[in-house]
Amino acid sequence: MRARFGLILALIGVTAYPVSVFGGEPFKKLIPMKKIGPPECPPVTIPCPENSDASSRTELEAGSEVGNDGNGFESSTLAPLAPEAADIPGYATTNLSGLNTDRSTYNSLQSLSSIGDFFAPDGQTALMSGVNLGAGGTYTGAFTDQPLSPGVGIGRFKTSDSNSPIPRDRLFLDYSLFHNARLTPNDINIQRFVPGIERTFIDGLTSIEVRLPIAMTLNSASFSDSNAVDTQNTEFGNIGIAAKGILWSTDGFVLTSGLILQTPTADDIVFGNSAGEEAVVIRNTQYRLLPYLATLHYNDEWFWQNYIQVDAAANGNKVYINNDGQQFDQIGVLEEQNYLYLDTSLSKWLHRDRRRQTGLAMTFELHYNTTINDSDRVSISDNRGNVQLGTSNFTADIVNMNIGPTFLYGSTTMTVAYGTPLTEDRGADGEMRVLLNRLF
Repeated sequence: MRARFGLILALIGVTAYPVSVFGGEPFKKLIPMKKIGPPECPPVTIPCPENSDASSRTELEAGSEVGNDGNGFESSTLAPLAPEAADIPGYATTNLSGLNTDRSTYNSLQSLSSIGDFFAPDGQTALMSGVNLGAGGTYTGAFTDQPLSPGVGIGRFKTSDSNSPIPRDRLFLDYSLFHNARLTPNDINIQRFVPGIERTFIDGLTSIEVRLPIAMTLNSASFSDSNAVDTQNTEFGNIGIAAKGILWSTDGFVLTSGLILQTPTADDIVFGNSAGEEAVVIRNTQYRLLPYLATLHYNDEWFWQNYIQVDAAANGNKVYINNDGQQFDQIGVLEEQNYLYLDTSLSKWLHRDRRRQTGLAMTFELHYNTTINDSDRVSISDNRGNVQLGTSNFTADIVNMNIGPTFLYGSTTMTVAYGTPLTEDRGADGEMRVLLNRLF
């Protein structure tokens, strides 16, 4: 426990440190900020015919000083013009989505996403015996390393998964391959696809996002009379709806807050037999709330994203038992554990061609995921049968590392990354991610 809280404090310190380093003078000394814009030039004086009309002076900026040089010509002091600036994207500095930055840096902010990391371990114990199925007899089943939360076999939804503190208009598709995920005693490989859309509002200061997870993973129905375990069943996950907004921004720093609502759309978890008789069912009725704060520290080359998020259950999943094959009785509510997530992501542009709108960036990330409450249990022992769901003192303290490049082409980015756990606790032995983002 002491090691866990020491690690939490250390990572919170890493998250807070950039505020002083990247947001203030020390950062400017460490990595000098490049001024984006045309070079400064001294004012120039050009002669204009005395009888020239206003239309011939449309190139003069408002407020320029006009006088007579004594030779019948007016002289005007002009602000410097840089014709090449209009031809190079990214010169104009303006207010974009509440960020006082140039277009080129703003496009860079839009292009780069954090990678993400997490596949939550949920392998717990499910013991059932003598469950009365009526004419079908009784049911007995024993399962270890068994997911007891509907949708967990597909994976959790974190805000640091293929995301940015900056609200964006985008379509995206995330692919993950989890190697040796802890969902059965022998572990399994899981392929997950997450298509989604994010749309901005209020001049780009806020956005709404929807994610639709689908995976080839462990079947949510477990059969005690079958030796074959279906580990490549196509399962639809819990839909995630996220909202975020910029709270505060300065030159080189953005503070964002948001909330994710996870809805119960995944299949129920069913324990039964291959004849289709259900003995115990965990209904997917749980909503989860995931509030978070995110920061972004940036200049023209470096981008540092940090997230702190709580993943909490708003209610639980109802548990039912078959009563003599006639009806299902509710025997309790099984509440999934709550988590704390700390994530930091550092990216650097290795190459950028602003004219062709292409680029290559490298991203390195660390993620800490820990349970913050005790695991729940549901058990009964009566004439309907004996049931025990859940494992006492189930905890998880997981640190993951990710690294990978991002390729930019026009309005499309592709990130290819690999993640590995750095702790003995783990949701999987490794993960490969491919993230596609299309800005619009």
